Amino acid sequence: MKTNINVTQMQNLENYYNLYVAADNQLYAESLKQSLETSLDKHIKVEAVVSKEECISRIGKENKPGIVVLDYKLNKKTTDTNSTYTVDKIKEMSPDTIVIMMSNEEDMPSAIKALRYGAYDYVMKDRFAFSHIRAAVEKCLTPSMC
Repeated sequence: MKTNINVTQMQNLENYYNLYVAADNQLYAESLKQSLETSLDKHIKVEAVVSKEECISRIGKENKPGIVVLDYKLNKKTTDTNSTYTVDKIKEMSPDTIVIMMSNEEDMPSAIKALRYGAYDYVMKDRFAFSHIRAAVEKCLTPSMC
């Protein structure tokens, strides 16, 4: 069962809801972070990370993120392109965290496998990616939608 976000509870507790953007390209991660920060509720703290190790380390040490937008390239443990290593680790450490996978490649078997192993959505990194990712995140922030 996936957890929905209660923004009112967050505001009352004066806490932030954490969202990680994990991409293999620093500029892309920062740009997506800024796009999400300007379009989402001010109580949602968006952080950019550029390695699977940093993402996993932060989940182990800090407040668990409610959502991780994960670049498919960071999902691999080795050169195995069908690996779901990072999604598995995120779900192991924080079962309620929602993972939205993004990728440059239209690889249907990988998308299906990622969804099967716990990713909530799979978004292509095309010219509409930021708006599609924002829509997926907003859907998760809406009670009974995620």
